Amino acid sequence: MGNELVNPGHARPKPRRPLLFRILFGGFTLFALLFWVGFSMMVVTDYVRERDEYATYTALQDSGVIIQAVVIDRQVRSDEDGTSFYITYQFGAPIPDDPNGNEKQFTRTASVKAD
Repeated sequence: MGNELVNPGHARPKPRRPLLFRILFGGFTLFALLFWVGFSMMVVTDYVRERDEYATYTALQDSGVIIQAVVIDRQVRSDEDGTSFYITYQFGAPIPDDPNGNEKQFTRTASVKAD
């Protein structure tokens, strides 16, 4: 009885990895973590870009500089409240504090009234 095999005829069990390792590097958990990090980076990047563009746009709006724009699209939308008219326009404006005098392109949509 002293030298008997505890598990005769079976392969030796594999050692288990630590619980933290299994949680962090398990298939689905790792995928979900990487997806969340990637998604968060896209959201933050988009937020920063939109915030910077909005700040530039409002600075231009507050400065009172007159700039010509080009109408690139017209839309008419009808619903139970009536008909609405929209134009999409594009313009370029100098970037503040840019030593090369580069322009930034803006595209905006605005509602207009038929008179």
